Amino acid sequence: MKTLKLCPQLTKDYISFYENEKTSADVIIRVGKEENVKDFHAHSFVLAVRSQYFRNLSFDENNFKETFGLLLISKEFEIIELLELLEDQLLNSPNQIHQNFSTTLQLSLESFNKLYEFCLKTIQERPEIIFKSKDFHLLNEDTLFTLLQNQGLTIKEVEKWESIIKWGIHHSFTTPTIDYNTRIPDVTLWTKDKFRDLAKTLQKFIPLIDFHKIEPENFYEEVKPFKKIIDKSLYDEILKYYIVSSKKSNVDNPKPEVPTSNVHIRLSSVLIELDCFQLLINWINETIPGTSLNRYKLTLLLKGSANGFTANTFHGMCDNRGATLTVIKIRGSTEIIGGYNPASWNQSLYINEPLSIIRESFVFKLNQKDIRQSIVGRPVADAVYTIENHPNNGPCFYGALYIKGGSHGDFKRDMLCYCDGANYGVQLRKTNSTFSVDDYEVYQVIKE
Repeated sequence: MKTLKLCPQLTKDYISFYENEKTSADVIIRVGKEENVKDFHAHSFVLAVRSQYFRNLSFDENNFKETFGLLLISKEFEIIELLELLEDQLLNSPNQIHQNFSTTLQLSLESFNKLYEFCLKTIQERPEIIFKSKDFHLLNEDTLFTLLQNQGLTIKEVEKWESIIKWGIHHSFTTPTIDYNTRIPDVTLWTKDKFRDLAKTLQKFIPLIDFHKIEPENFYEEVKPFKKIIDKSLYDEILKYYIVSSKKSNVDNPKPEVPTSNVHIRLSSVLIELDCFQLLINWINETIPGTSLNRYKLTLLLKGSANGFTANTFHGMCDNRGATLTVIKIRGSTEIIGGYNPASWNQSLYINEPLSIIRESFVFKLNQKDIRQSIVGRPVADAVYTIENHPNNGPCFYGALYIKGGSHGDFKRDMLCYCDGANYGVQLRKTNSTFSVDDYEVYQVIKE
């Protein structure tokens, strides 16, 4: 009975101690903003006893997940000072960021500028960190698509393929049986439904893989097992490529280079012959007086029938690659047209400078039966613009040739491409009607 009578007094003493003895408080909870701030003194012992959160929280260790959570809360409530402090805290632990890189990248897209810059720099310098990260599967579709569009990454194409396959498996099946630190799983016992589900998940990503850069043995081991998820026409095109290149047994040099007087082709075109390439190179040389002896190497960046016909694919594979030559076959016709852009395509210019004047650019129409009947058009003297960069379009030579996609975003399905002769002094077609693309190729032009 005496013990019970002591409890109320003991409780009263504890309350008095915790209310009045602030010097014993070891936790300060600060609430408010700017001048309207109030401090609440607390005791870690009481917090731990009464709260499971505080009981498990470590005040001494850098808890990465807790920091992430606080960072999101800071942004939600616009607590700028805390947000900057937490960003700096994360950046002081680069190893932990690397271990949770995909999560960090995903978070940085929420306007965390310091983290975003760190992630971009890391991806450019060490792309394997994200492609081999344990949380790669946490990337959302948009982030993964943007990542695969970056053609400047110094990582093998087969490693990209392995990563998206694992990502696709995780996002296709409720119980993915895959270890993200191992190789691609054995799929010999997969059902048709499994392949169908995976194909549906990865349909927008597969065209971003440049299969021509995958070594034949790697293609056989890593890609062939997933033949059922690849479009048949694309797969046949890849096989044709490997068969033709087998003479040299090196996918990076698919055919023996056949030099003409001043051009090397790394990959022969299915649209035009070498004599047409020679003519195009001669036209390039004519744009710069005194350079007729220059030799050039043409490297295939994009083939519509292999990589797709969307603006996203075009900009992902051709932006920021320097001078390019575009060759286009018009659907339902034998017409071959195209253009040369000595500057880089760059969809980001659309925001501030979508139109530009590039005097050395030109457009052309090739006559393969009689090459002497081919025509070239160069910017007229009063041309204000000659090149247009637009994220929703393909290569556009302003006032001459426009490659555009409509509701499908596809140059082959949407019949919205057209020609006019305003700025280049020639009419590439006898009609002003719109057309779609049967196939097209974009080559990087490098002076040797």
